[in-house]
Amino acid sequence: MPEQTTRRRWPRFGGWLLWAVWGAAGCDSTHVGNPQDEPPAVYRCDGADVGVPLACDGPPLEKPVTAEADLLPTLASACPGDTVRLAEATYTADVDVPPGVTLAGAGATVVGTTRACLQAGGPRTALLGVTLRGAFSARGGPLKLAEVTVEAARGVGVQLTDAETEVETLTVLGLPLEAAAPQAIDPARTPVAGVLVEGGTFAADGLRVEGSVGFGVVLREVESTVVDGVVERFWGTGVLVEGGQATLTEVQVDDGRTGSDVSLVRAFGVVASAGAALTTSDLQVQGVDGVGVLQVGATGAHRQPTVRDNGGPGFWVQDAADRGVAGLSVTGGTLIANAGAGIALRDAGDVVIADTTVEATGALLALDGIDPTPVADGLQVTAPSGLLALRGLQLLDNPRAGLLIDGEGADAPTFDVAQVTVRSAVDDALGAYVQRLDDLELDGVTVEPDLAANDAAAEAEGRVLEVLEPTAAPAADAVE
Repeated sequence: MPEQTTRRRWPRFGGWLLWAVWGAAGCDSTHVGNPQDEPPAVYRCDGADVGVPLACDGPPLEKPVTAEADLLPTLASACPGDTVRLAEATYTADVDVPPGVTLAGAGATVVGTTRACLQAGGPRTALLGVTLRGAFSARGGPLKLAEVTVEAARGVGVQLTDAETEVETLTVLGLPLEAAAPQAIDPARTPVAGVLVEGGTFAADGLRVEGSVGFGVVLREVESTVVDGVVERFWGTGVLVEGGQATLTEVQVDDGRTGSDVSLVRAFGVVASAGAALTTSDLQVQGVDGVGVLQVGATGAHRQPTVRDNGGPGFWVQDAADRGVAGLSVTGGTLIANAGAGIALRDAGDVVIADTTVEATGALLALDGIDPTPVADGLQVTAPSGLLALRGLQLLDNPRAGLLIDGEGADAPTFDVAQVTVRSAVDDALGAYVQRLDDLELDGVTVEPDLAANDAAAEAEGRVLEVLEPTAAPAADAVE
């Protein structure tokens, strides 16, 4: 154990020692100086002078804690670079970790609210190996979380604002799915978000969120990367990317449920909205009650996604964020047994789909006046508004139509189609059907003869198929 030498010059007022009393949640730390250097400069957390002297010299110290009563005083006396190491035990306290201090302790559990006070441009604050039973928050500076588990009983499990966060394995656990079944989202009673990140940067290698009621992970106006992530057994939305840029690699979203309250009209796997730029590689979305991947006013580039067994379209893309930018790019995708459409596009801007299979789409009811109409298409394109480029697309056993293009609301679309195959064992299925759009020849599509005959008969009778209506994206405001 390193020698614990004294290296503070504590100011005295009226003969008593000024101990550190840390501020409110999300400690927004800056360095506050004093022109006369008396008393010593302090950090400021959320506007409150917290009495941490900067007169720290000497090497970083290892400061062990073995008793609950020693936890807060030890943190209060820690300098940047120190490590406060907890023995394997349970500590009940609301904890504030000073800027630049590491709180470590494999097997240690802290029960209460834990906050990291960060200093913009200052030393990194870190939590290593601890379990937090309650909630964690940090604001405005460098932060590292490694091998940390947060057991979130209510509200937001991990809330990061304008922080520069590095994660090496973070687990956030909410309610068991069978215990949630919410009639309404109540932040006082339920974990409304597992992880909420607003602004700053967020780089995670190993992220697991389970049992959230509302949102699993929210990335709002943040530059983020997540590698090896799992969001599972949740109510509402698995991952929401609202603005900013997000890169998801080997992320799995699984078992998302729809609640009975109107605020949880439908479950979503992954959502990108509000101008977000989403890039994924080896994304898996399955077993979600609603849409697998929803993009509203956002762009998305997806390499080798697997989206299957969801209660809504595998991909739903609408309201292109910008003309001339690929609203959707899918390469090497597998979309099986989703509902309504494997891929549904509405005013989606430029779209490129290559080497992708869309198969066995199930029915989703669309309203035709007062009568619901089952919709089950492979690729459904409504109001095309840019380039639709299809290469090596397999549309197999989709019961209503393999490819449906509806020209209502079209805005000067162009088409580049090659090596598209449509097959189905359903007797009355359509192959490649175009409605309300004149003079469109899909020469690059190969349709089974029986399906081609069905197309001709439907065109002769002037049949107009119902299409899926636009949907609204969930908003991060719901967790504030």
